[in-house]
Formats: sequence, structure tokens, C-alpha cells
Amino acid sequence: MNSFRLSLVLLCLGAGATAGWVVGCSSDTVMDMPDAMTTPDTGPTCQTGFSPCGNSCADFSRDPSNCGSCAKSCTTANAEVCVMGACSLSCGGGTNKCPGDGGFYCYDLAHDNNNCAGCGMACQSGYRCTAPEGGTMGACTLSCVSGQTVCNTVTGDTCTDLQRSDQHCGKCNNPCDNGFKCNMGMCAITCQAGLEVCSTDAGDRCTNLHLDPEHCGNCATKCMQGLFCSPVGDSGVCALQCFGGTVKCGNKCADTANDRYNCNGCGNVCDGGNACINSVCQ
Repeated sequence: MNSFRLSLVLLCLGAGATAGWVVGCSSDTVMDMPDAMTTPDTGPTCQTGFSPCGNSCADFSRDPSNCGSCAKSCTTANAEVCVMGACSLSCGGGTNKCPGDGGFYCYDLAHDNNNCAGCGMACQSGYRCTAPEGGTMGACTLSCVSGQTVCNTVTGDTCTDLQRSDQHCGKCNNPCDNGFKCNMGMCAITCQAGLEVCSTDAGDRCTNLHLDPEHCGNCATKCMQGLFCSPVGDSGVCALQCFGGTVKCGNKCADTANDRYNCNGCGNVCDGGNACINSVCQ
């Protein structure tokens, strides 16, 4: 006996139900109630544009097995397709008829990733089906994240950030020269720690303002003939001798611990653009 029925019996007994004093109460009549509320089965929950059919969801506008309503099938022998909820022999809107699960469907061969330029021609992962404006046949092209561009290279298509790529700086296949890095789509010289960029007639170059007689202390100061640029404090000064642990190498003072053209000795050049760090090219 559920709780509602038990409560009703107690109420009737307490009110003298055996004498018939309470309407609806008697010695041989008791109201019964179900033990729990039940919810009718409404089928699966379907996403927008789909409707429940049995245990699955169907798109009534294009499903050839449920065209317009559940279980209303288009004739496969005539290759009928479901167009806007009605069976038809042809597709509309520039789409093409292709066989599919349960019958024939209409696909946009210019943009459908599973039927790109032809029925069943699926694009591989990372590619999408695109066509030029007004085109009816698509092609699988590399799909890049926002801010990247597809560049064609000898090894194939690649997604590239034209603002930062040293090989595709500002545009595809536009590499920066050695010693330059791509910054905001333009190749800019990059110098190792302790060097500064100075503009010359031959272009920008990295220089040590503490040691370079052509740019001693600042980019505009050139030492007179016979003088060396030697480090003094946080700058360089033109002098007759070298200071600060530097040595004379040709017409300049060199820090052989960090000078890539005089690494661990005058004239020892680090190849391949390597830096001289603690007297070792690396």
C-alpha cells in the first residue's frame, strides 16, 4: 500500500468512516493511487532540423527514407531524391545526385567535404572542399587556422603565418637572408646579445659599439686612422690602445671571447653564422 492510500485510510478511520460520516469513505471502499508518476516515451532528443522517428532522428527535408514524414520512402529504383520534404527525380539549387545510406541524396560538389567535385570523393583530414566564386566543381584545399595562409612549396602546401615566417615573410616563398628574421611581414636584421643594428651604405649590419672603429660608441662615430675603438665603461671610445681585456686584431680591438671574427684569437672566424661564446664557435 502506498503512502497516499495509507493516509486516506487513517483519515477515514479517524473521521468515523464506518458510519459513513465522510463523503467518499466507507468500510469497503478505498481510493487507490499509482505508486509513481510515469512519463510517456517521446523518442530521442534531436538536434535542430531533425525529428524523432522511432529510436533515431531524421531530416524530413532530405532523408529519402523519411521524406516529409517518418517511414515515407522515395523510390530507389527511379533514383528519387528527397527535396524539401518531397520525392523528386532531380536535385535543385546547383546540387547533384549521389548515392548514400538508404537512397540518393543531393550534394553541393563545390563545397561538400565528402563529395568534392564528384560523388564519394572525400577530402582528407585537414582539407576542405572549396571552389572559386561561381564555380560548380570544388577542390580539396588545405584548411588553415585564422591568420594563416596556404603557401605552395616544393614539398607541398603548408599553412603559414606571413607575418612571422622566415621562409614566407610578407608573401609566400619570400625567405629572409641569413641573420634576418621576419617581423610583422618584413625581414629585419637580428643581432646576438651585445650587438646593435647600424645602417650602412651596404645595408643594415650588426656591430659592437664598444669595439667597432667604424661605429665606436654609436653608429655615427668613426675613429680616425691609427685609433682603435676600445671599451670604456658602457660605451666605446677611440684610443691609441685597447682596453677592457680586448686585444688588437688588425685595425680594431677584439674581444676574443665573443668576437665571431676573432674567436679565441685574431682571424679565427666562426663559420655558418655561428656565434662566438666563451671563445668557442657554437
